[in-house]
Amino acid sequence: QRGKAMKKIVLAAALVGAAAWYFHFGRAMTDASIRKFYGDQTVLMAELEGEPLCKLMADDYLLKDVAFSSSGTERSEKRRDEACADIKQALTLLNKLSNASGGILHPMFEQKIESIELSDGNKRATVKGVSTGTIGDMTLVRSRFTETLIRRNGKILSLGGESKTWLYGE
Repeated sequence: QRGKAMKKIVLAAALVGAAAWYFHFGRAMTDASIRKFYGDQTVLMAELEGEPLCKLMADDYLLKDVAFSSSGTERSEKRRDEACADIKQALTLLNKLSNASGGILHPMFEQKIESIELSDGNKRATVKGVSTGTIGDMTLVRSRFTETLIRRNGKILSLGGESKTWLYGE
């Protein structure tokens, strides 16, 4: 009897410990986990597949952007579905260009993180940085962004944010 009771106590303590770990550490972010998020995102962009990038956006994602190009300035607000469709369309076009050129005109992407500000409890982060897309020596797009990240079910997701984007070579 005593052995069974002791096993139940140990099992209950282990479950409580695991639940506490999940609710604290499973939802907390670190500087390293955020940098890994952006590194993984950059790899996905280089693979020119939009759907995995869309999975990094929270359901309540919202991006406010000001885009500057030779045709003028355009302000936009995009929720998850519209932003996802735009990413897929752009990457499909870049993929066609890359394939048509035998990979010579394959785009490269780079993201530089300028600052990471973690909230109390490390469950929310505000990230400032610069994202650049190039083909060869030509810059196609550069964006300065402030993005909010959250952690849900152990996964880092973007809530969106604000950006200023410069489009070159249209």
